[in-house]
Amino acid sequence: MSKLDIKKPVTFEQRVFAKNFKAARVSRGLTQQQIHELTGVGQAYLSDLERQLLNGRVDTLAKLSRTVKIPLYCLLQPEFERAFDFSSSLIWEDYKEKLDDSEGICYERKLLIRNFIAARLASRLRKKEITALTGISNDFLIDFERGEIGIGIDRATKLAQVVAQPLFALLMP
Repeated sequence: MSKLDIKKPVTFEQRVFAKNFKAARVSRGLTQQQIHELTGVGQAYLSDLERQLLNGRVDTLAKLSRTVKIPLYCLLQPEFERAFDFSSSLIWEDYKEKLDDSEGICYERKLLIRNFIAARLASRLRKKEITALTGISNDFLIDFERGEIGIGIDRATKLAQVVAQPLFALLMP
């Protein structure tokens, strides 16, 4: 974990993920150490994530969500918008059939890219306008849309807001 991660304000979406991920992990009877052993994500990072001290990256959050067998978009939904129970595995059974990490890009990031581009085009926002509204550089936006770089939850949230979508909706199949 870098010091930069802690200094950035933690987004609402990250706080929702932290709360939901911890609830899912506990309901599955998994410790942070077991999650670390299954994913390679550091136990200290997991602790900081669950205590809402940092913004994670979409690829890392996707890896963690797979470990508890709940799609990332579900873990990003505030409690009042969730229509499922963490103890149920039904939603996972349908979702896991769609997982495709080909091309070296995790499935969830592919969904985010595809759905963001569709929302951007539907809103008729040009990249220049998006960079002005979000403070995200044009070069970053181009590389992200090409799938060449990952994205943190803080930037993903900014992109979702500018196209008037909740982040979890941009991560839905």
